[in-house]
Amino acid sequence: MKRPIIQLPFLQARAAAAAEVTDAKGEVALSPQEILKVTIPPEPQPGLYRFLEECTKKLSRKCGEMAVTSILQGSATTAACCREVVGIGKNCHDDMIKFFVSLPELHLKASDIYPKSDRVWNRCVKAAASKPPRSERYINPNIYNRLII
Repeated sequence: MKRPIIQLPFLQARAAAAAEVTDAKGEVALSPQEILKVTIPPEPQPGLYRFLEECTKKLSRKCGEMAVTSILQGSATTAACCREVVGIGKNCHDDMIKFFVSLPELHLKASDIYPKSDRVWNRCVKAAASKPPRSERYINPNIYNRLII
């Protein structure tokens, strides 16, 4: 039985770099149309892929790409994206990272990725706690509390 294939356009540069596909200037040589295609490995435990699918529904594509880029390249993540990342929960975050590490096409080393992932998570927890969304900043807490009760 053939395993499903998923497309991960936001990781294409990472895969190209790992495969050492470069142009004359030594830069990653991929056209915008090229998309990294990976074969999904067998499910390591029953229900994991369903769980990951539910996790991704809680995270916008833009934020997912930003979070993964932050882990792989050390780039910044916005406070809004951090709130999304924290909103999916630590289990979702950790299991998605384990899934990415399990994909041989990405050439990721668990010993490198897990500490970076933890740093991003910790930064996001702090960012999410420190700055509420703009829409919540000007709500009178007394009125808001009355609406909830």
